[in-house]
Amino acid sequence: MAKKLKYYKGELLEYEIYELVDWYDPILRKPTIPYLFNSKESAEKAGYIAVSMSETLVALGGLGLSANQVGLSHRVCSINMGKEIWTMFNPMIIEKSGEI
Repeated sequence: MAKKLKYYKGELLEYEIYELVDWYDPILRKPTIPYLFNSKESAEKAGYIAVSMSETLVALGGLGLSANQVGLSHRVCSINMGKEIWTMFNPMIIEKSGEI
């Protein structure tokens, strides 16, 4: 997919709209791997992934999107919270209730 540009809070951001993988793609059945923030390049790439995941979620009109659904193996997800979209790297469930 072609890269796109947009201004956000006075900053020019580059991103792309990811395509969903096929339902039968093996990446959907593999455990995701943690995203490592161990260099300046990885931090910059994280920003690109975050914007691309958010914009893809908006384009698809979804409520949530996991990185493996768009072919990325890292532990990243975007969630539509109504007025905001949160993109989380390496999320972990640390507590849960018995109620739904």
